[in-house]
Amino acid sequence: MSFHVLFFGALAGGWRTWCTWQHLAGLKDSNDCDPNPCVHNGNCTDGINSFTCTCPEGYEGRFCEKNINDCNRMTRKGGNVYLSKHLCANGGTCIDKVNDYECYCAPGFTGKDCGRNIEDCTEYSCLNGGTCKDGINSFSCHCPAGYTGRICEINSDDCLPNPCENNGTCIDGVNSYSCVCLSGYAGANCETTYRDCAEIYKNWTQTSGVYYITPQGAPKAILVYCDMTTAGGGWTVFQRRVDGAVTFYRNWTEYQHGFGNIDGDYWLGNDNIHMLTSQGHYILRVDLSDWEGNSVWAQYNNFTVEDEEHKYRLHLGAYSGSAGDALTNARPVYSNHNNMYFSTYDQNNDKATRQWNCAKRWQSGWWYNNCYDAHLNGVYHHSCSYKEWDGIIWLQWKDKLSLRTVSLKMRPADFQN
Repeated sequence: MSFHVLFFGALAGGWRTWCTWQHLAGLKDSNDCDPNPCVHNGNCTDGINSFTCTCPEGYEGRFCEKNINDCNRMTRKGGNVYLSKHLCANGGTCIDKVNDYECYCAPGFTGKDCGRNIEDCTEYSCLNGGTCKDGINSFSCHCPAGYTGRICEINSDDCLPNPCENNGTCIDGVNSYSCVCLSGYAGANCETTYRDCAEIYKNWTQTSGVYYITPQGAPKAILVYCDMTTAGGGWTVFQRRVDGAVTFYRNWTEYQHGFGNIDGDYWLGNDNIHMLTSQGHYILRVDLSDWEGNSVWAQYNNFTVEDEEHKYRLHLGAYSGSAGDALTNARPVYSNHNNMYFSTYDQNNDKATRQWNCAKRWQSGWWYNNCYDAHLNGVYHHSCSYKEWDGIIWLQWKDKLSLRTVSLKMRPADFQN
C-alpha cells in the first residue's frame, strides 16, 4: 500500500482512525513507567518500549528488588574495585541490614566496626596497689613488692625460705617478716646468741626461766635454767634437785651429756660445765634448803671443771657464805672435794681407801674423795631422813640429814647487775 493511499484513507476515516493507526505502527511510544515498575521507591526512566530503574542507596536489580549486602560492600581505590571483607574488625560478625550493617563484636571489643578494644582495667582490677595493663579481653597486673597472684591478691610469703636462724619462728608480714626467737636468741633474724645467763641478763631479760645459751666452743646451743633473782641474778644453773622426780644414779656417758628435766631436777652435763667454766673466771654458788624451810648458801671463787681427758677434775677457790665450807675445808682432809676427779658407778676415779666404789655405794656421780662431806647428787628422800651418810648431804650444815632442795649455779666473777 502506498503512502498516498494511506494518507487519503486517513482523511476519509477521520482523525481518530489516524491516531489508532499511528499507535499500531509504533509512531508514538507508550509510558512504560506507568505504573512504576521500580520497587523500594526506585526512580523509573521510560524508554522505547522499555524502562530503567535508578535504585535508592541500599538496593539493586532491574526493579530495585534486591537489598544490597552491606557486609560485602564494594569500595573503590585508584580506579579499582575491592570487596570490603573486614567491615567488622577483630573477629566481629557482620549482620546485614537495609542500607546498613551491624557488627556483633568479639569479646573484648566494641564500636561500630569493633575497632575499639574494651578497657578491661578498672580501679578494682588489681588489688593492693597493683598496676593494671589492658589486653584484648584481658588484663594483667604488675604487683608491688610483697604481693603476687593474678590480681595481686596474694601476699607473698617472706618467710620462704625461713630467714630466722637458730630455729626461730618466722611471722610473715606485708613485704616484711618478723622472727620469734627461741629463748636465749636475739636479733632481727635470731642470729645473736649468749654465752651464759649473765649475758642474757645484761643484754636481754632479767626474768628467770629456761633459755638457750651457746658457750664458747659449743657445737650447738644448750638449754639451761637461768636464775635471774638470787644474789643479783645472772646465774647459769647446772644442777638442781627439787622433788626427786629424776634419779641421779647414772653412768659416765649420761653425766657427760646431761639428763633430767630442765624445769625440775637435772644435770647440765660435764662437757657443758667444762665449756662454760673455760670461757673466763667463774664463781660457784650452792643454794640449799631443809625440810623446815631454812636455807643457806655457799660460794666459791675460781670455779672450773676440766675436760673429759682430765676426768672433769674440779677446781675451787676461796669460800664465802652461810652454809659452812663442805667442799674445800672438809674434815678430815680426805673428804676435801677440791681437785677431785668425777666418778660414776661405771668409771671409778675416787680416792676411797676401802675396797668400794663411792659412786656405786652412794648411788650417784660426784667429785668423790673418800668419799664426801658434800654429796649433792645423792638419793632424794622425801623427808629429812637420817640414814647414815645417805641422801643429799651438806655435812657442815645439817650433818647427815638429807636436804630438801639444792641447786648449783655459776656466774662470771666480774658480773655486775
